[in-house]
Amino acid sequence: MDKSAMALKVSKSQDQQKDTTLGIVADAVLLAATILVEGGCETKLAEDSSSAFGSSYENVDECTTFVMLTGIMVSVVAKDVTVTRIARLDGVSHNIWATDRVIALQQQCEKQAPEPQDLLARLQEVRKGPHFSPAMLGIAAALGSVGFAIFYGITSLEALICVAVIAFVTQLSGHYASNLLPNSSLTILVQALLATAACCLCQRLWALGIDKLLIPVLMLLVPGMTLATGILDTLSGNFLSATARFGKALLVGIAIAIGSAVVLHYTGVLSWSLS
Repeated sequence: MDKSAMALKVSKSQDQQKDTTLGIVADAVLLAATILVEGGCETKLAEDSSSAFGSSYENVDECTTFVMLTGIMVSVVAKDVTVTRIARLDGVSHNIWATDRVIALQQQCEKQAPEPQDLLARLQEVRKGPHFSPAMLGIAAALGSVGFAIFYGITSLEALICVAVIAFVTQLSGHYASNLLPNSSLTILVQALLATAACCLCQRLWALGIDKLLIPVLMLLVPGMTLATGILDTLSGNFLSATARFGKALLVGIAIAIGSAVVLHYTGVLSWSLS
C-alpha cells in the first residue's frame, strides 16, 4: 500500500471517529434538553443550558438547541461536519431534582468538560432516578396539604387528620389513574371528584367545614409550576410555549372546577338551578 492510500485511510478513520464523537455530544445535549423540559424547566433555560453542554467542547464550533413542548431538535457543528438529533416529548413530570442535577452538571462542564461518553452516562443516571414509590408521594402530598391547612388557619386535629388522609388517597388515585387515562386533565378530574367526595363525607361524619377540608386538598392539584413557567416563557419571548402552558393550566383548572362542582351539587352542599 503506497503512502497516499495509507494517508487516505487514516484520514477516513479520523473523520469517522470525529463523527462518532460529535454524535455522542449531540446525544448528550438532546438528553439534557429532554430532562430539563420534562422536569418543567422554562424553554429559554432548557435551550441555553443544553446548548452549553455542546459548546463546552473545544472541537465543537456551534451547538444549537430548539425546544418546544412536544419536541426538541439539536444541531452540533464542527468544521464541515453537522450532526442533528430530534426527539419527541410525551409530557412534563415537574422533576425538580433532575433539573437541578442537570444544571449543576452543566456548570461543571463549563469549567472542565468530561469525555462525551462520561457526560452521556452521567446524564443517563440523572434520567433514571431516583424514583419514589406511590406511597412516598402520597405521604408528601399529605404533609403538603396539612401545611396548607395550617396556613389557612385550621387547628382542629380531626380536620388535619382528614385533610392528610384525603390528600394521601387523592395522590394515590392520580398515580393509578394516570396509567389508565389518556391525558393529565382527565386524571385531575378524577382526583377532584374523589377529593371532593371524601371531603363531603368527612363533613357529614364529623361536622367539619367543607371549605377548610377541600381548599388544602385542591391546592395540591393547582398547576402552579405550569403557570409560573408560562410566565417565564412569556417574559423571554417564547410565546408559543407560553400559550401551550397557559392552555394546559386552563384545562387543569376547568377539570378541578367541574369535578368539585359536580360532587358538591349532588351531595347538596352546593345547589343551583338552571331554570
